[in-house]
Amino acid sequence: MCVISFGLKDKLYTIQNISYFYMTSTVLGGFLYFLNLNFSETHEGMVFTYQTISIPYLFVVISSPIMLYVYFRQRKSEANYQHYYKVTITFLNGEKQTFSSYLDTGNKLVDPITKKKVIVIDARKVEDIEKQIYYVPYHSLNHHGLMECFKVNSISINGKVSKNYLIGLSKGDLLRDGVDCVLNSYCLEELL
Repeated sequence: MCVISFGLKDKLYTIQNISYFYMTSTVLGGFLYFLNLNFSETHEGMVFTYQTISIPYLFVVISSPIMLYVYFRQRKSEANYQHYYKVTITFLNGEKQTFSSYLDTGNKLVDPITKKKVIVIDARKVEDIEKQIYYVPYHSLNHHGLMECFKVNSISINGKVSKNYLIGLSKGDLLRDGVDCVLNSYCLEELL
């Protein structure tokens, strides 16, 4: 059910969704069992009543709008806070692919030679793309080294197109929650 609803983006994302589903089911089932033990007068199968009012149905009717309101409010604040975007990358061979991404204000990586900004992408997503590799030096909190990068024809976010970017390849678990691409902070100025 969770895979059908949220998709199978990566293992951690799927495990989180299944965990939330089971936790919510357990809490709701326990609460309904508590209502059954303390407030029911009659009990027929899954339905228990108190003075001819069905308690589970009454609980669901009252709590459902509240739960939906909290859920949509949280989703709206998460979308504003984490800055998720759809990015379309046009590769040098003319092929286009769309990736889910988020804006990382800490990613300010720029190639010192070409002065092009670097967007980091999951290397597994572009394995079949023909590319010429360049190495760009990077420094993070605890690491430094050379990142494999390659040129693209253009990137497009929200209908705005730029040719001033390189694609850096991430081979670790840098990306999570179903995100394939980490945008450079300069995208905020140019494309968003």
